[in-house]
Amino acid sequence: MAGTAPRESYRDNVHPYNWHWFRTWGTGEIHNNGTHEIDICRWALGVDLPNSVTSFGGKYTFKDDWEFVDNQQVTYKYDNDKFITWTGHSRGLIKPEQPGRGATIYGSKGMITMSRNEYNLYNLDGSLIKKVEEGVKALPPILWVWAVWM
Repeated sequence: MAGTAPRESYRDNVHPYNWHWFRTWGTGEIHNNGTHEIDICRWALGVDLPNSVTSFGGKYTFKDDWEFVDNQQVTYKYDNDKFITWTGHSRGLIKPEQPGRGATIYGSKGMITMSRNEYNLYNLDGSLIKKVEEGVKALPPILWVWAVWM
């Protein structure tokens, strides 16, 4: 479907930010904010299009007119045993103890965790090698957990 969205009556739960929860204008959280972290992970893994995609989730938290799932997990499988798993709990009542929004990349020599304000590099044994924090904090994170495995 291309072109402009159909005209609708004003609803206060759409503008200015919640438009992405409605099919007329958006694609849900995975293609609103999720796209950014998924792209970072694809670049780190050196992959393009996946061989397969598996997704599950649902609208579990609120009974309202929002049209996309509020809790979702998606796994993208690539060649050479690489995969990316995106988990979104943006409207969930139970939120994982993770740094809101970011990515974790696991590799053969260790892992790196990245959020909007810092990154941490770890050895395979889990010991911290390097920590870098920005001096200025970004806006409060939207709650997600991100994981990339290779």
